[in-house]
Amino acid sequence: MRKTIAVLTFLFSLGVLFASADAQNGGQEGSGQGVLPEVLIQAEHNKPLPLTKPPLHFKVKEDQPIETILKKTDRSLMNRLPSQILKSNVFKPEIAVSSKVITPSHLWIVRPWLGEFVHVFHPQKILSGIGAFKDDRNERKKAVWGMDVVDGEGKSIRHFSGSGVVPKRLLFDGKGKDGKWVEVGETYMGVLRNTDSKGRVHTAYGRPFKIAGLSLKSSSSFVIDLDAGVLFSTSSATLRLSSFGQELLEEASQLLQRYYPGFAVKVSLATERLNPQELKEAVSLCLDKIAKRLMIPPAAIQKSWSRQNAQADGALTISVQSQARP
Repeated sequence: MRKTIAVLTFLFSLGVLFASADAQNGGQEGSGQGVLPEVLIQAEHNKPLPLTKPPLHFKVKEDQPIETILKKTDRSLMNRLPSQILKSNVFKPEIAVSSKVITPSHLWIVRPWLGEFVHVFHPQKILSGIGAFKDDRNERKKAVWGMDVVDGEGKSIRHFSGSGVVPKRLLFDGKGKDGKWVEVGETYMGVLRNTDSKGRVHTAYGRPFKIAGLSLKSSSSFVIDLDAGVLFSTSSATLRLSSFGQELLEEASQLLQRYYPGFAVKVSLATERLNPQELKEAVSLCLDKIAKRLMIPPAAIQKSWSRQNAQADGALTISVQSQARP
C-alpha cells in the first residue's frame, strides 16, 4: 500500500514538472525567444514602379546645337598602327578606347575639325523686336538682309547676305574674310540689316560673344588656344588658376590625351596682363596642371612666355609636334 502511494506521488510530481516546463517555453516563445515567430512583409502602398527614364543633363556652350555634343569621335587612334603608338614617349592604355564611344565631355573649347561652330546666330530672334519683322510673310519675302560679324573695334570680319525671310539660324564657323580664325578672348557681335519691301533699312544688334578656347587641327599640327584673361584668378594677391581656368586646362588635357597620346607638348603664354616674373609663374601653373593630367613629368613639356606681339589678355597656346618622339 505504501509503495503504491509512493509511486502515485512520484508520477504526480513528474506531471507538475512537465506542465511547468511547457508553460515556461510558451512564455519564452511569446517574448521572442526560442522558436522564431512568423514574419509578414506587406507593402504600405500599392504604387507601381516608374516606367520612364530620368532626363539627361549635358553642359553645353551657349547657343551650341545639342546634336554637336552627341556626335561620335573620329578615328584618330584607330588609324594608328600599334607599332606607331609604342614608339611614343608616353603611352597610356586607358585612353585607347573605342572611337565609337560618345563623349559629351567638351564644354568650352570649340573643335571645328569635328564639325563644331564658333557661334550660332538667330537672325529672326534678333529682328523680332523691330517693326520689319511684324510685316506679313508675303512682304517679308521681298526683303533683303545682310549680317556682319564685327570685332570689338566695329570692324567687319565676315559678311552674310540673302533675300527673303531671314533664316532662323546662321552658323558661324569662326573664319574671317581673310581666312584667319577668330581670336580667343576677343569680343564679337552680329549686326543685322534688313531692307524691307518699301526700301526702309532696319538695323538690329545681337548679343556680344567671345570664345574661351579654340582647337585647330591640320595634317602637320594641332594647336589649342585658351583665353589667358580667364585662366588666372584676380581675386587674390597670389597668382593662381581660376576655377574656370582649371576646367579649360582639364578639357585641353583630355583632348591631348585622347587624340595625341605620347606626342611632345609645348605650352606658350603671351599676354600683357602679367609682368615677366608673373608670366613665368603662370606658365608653371598651367604646365603642372597639364602634366598631372597626362601623367608625365613637367620637365617633359616645353615652355615659353612673352609680352611681345600680344593683346592685353593674350592667349595660352598648347601645341603638339607633327609626329611622336622616337
